[in-house]
Formats: sequence, C-alpha cells, structure tokens
Amino acid sequence: MRNAEKIDEIVQGVRSQIQDSYVSSQLQEVSDLIVNIFESCTFQDLTGQRITKVVKTLDFIEERVDSMLEIWGKNDIESQPMSGDLVKVDGQLKLHGPQAKAEAISQSDIDKMFD
Repeated sequence: MRNAEKIDEIVQGVRSQIQDSYVSSQLQEVSDLIVNIFESCTFQDLTGQRITKVVKTLDFIEERVDSMLEIWGKNDIESQPMSGDLVKVDGQLKLHGPQAKAEAISQSDIDKMFD
C-alpha cells in the first residue's frame, strides 16, 4: 500500500508540472488505476475480517457441540428425534448443505459485479 501511495504522489507531482493534455490524461488514468488498487485491497481486508469472524464463530460452535457430546454422550444425542430439516440418507445424517452446481452463481458473474 505504501508503494502505491508513493506512486500516486509521484504521478500527482508530475501531473502538476505537465501542460500536455495527452500526457496529463495518461497520468490521470494511472492515478485512477492506483485508486482501483486501494479499493481492491480494502475489499480484501474487509473480506478477510468477515471470514475470520465466521471461522471463529464456527470454532466456538464446534467446541460447544463437542462439549455437549462429551456430557450427554453421542449415542444419546443420536437417539433424539430429528426435525424436518434433518434427513438421514444411507444411515448418514445429511443437512441442507451448499448449493447444487446447477444453482450456483459462477465466479465470473461475481467478478463482473466488482468491475
């Protein structure tokens, strides 16, 4: 980030000395691209913070579930009736998981939203 900030400062300094409109417009484009770098870094930082929060929350839940299994015993918990959202398939407990591939949004569609 510091390097991008320094490049932007240099571009602005050079731009203030240039009279040629073409060169000035090119320097403005460089400056705009630097702003895009800042935006991308900010987005990545916010995304990383959110992911960290989710991971910590999942770790917390996992610890609590493990404690419940220890206290009550796995067999006692498995013998409890299941709600309508839970289904057993071939003896394995299945939850509503990730989207089916046919329903999923493609990465390119997501990338287009940020262009």
